[in-house]
Amino acid sequence: MKKIIVKCLVALVAFGLVLGGSGEVIGLQDNKVEAAAATKLYVTISYTSQIQYGSLYVTYKANGYTYKGTVYNQSQPLCYAKNVTNYYTGWVFR
Repeated sequence: MKKIIVKCLVALVAFGLVLGGSGEVIGLQDNKVEAAAATKLYVTISYTSQIQYGSLYVTYKANGYTYKGTVYNQSQPLCYAKNVTNYYTGWVFR
């Protein structure tokens, strides 16, 4: 089980880095000066998998800074027969 979680986290970080961040930063477009100085961001990350986790630890890059934190899914953790996209939201800190 630990190997699966580690592989999923590595895949999530790699996926986010390849696409330049797979999450949506709320309110970032409005105040880029404030966002550049921000020590935390509220993000929504989409993650496609057969396994739906309760939370994920993510690394998020924005404005030349690296933010890390735990994002949470509002749904119960489940396993599916096919890939499903779930959304995880939460604060990440630099």
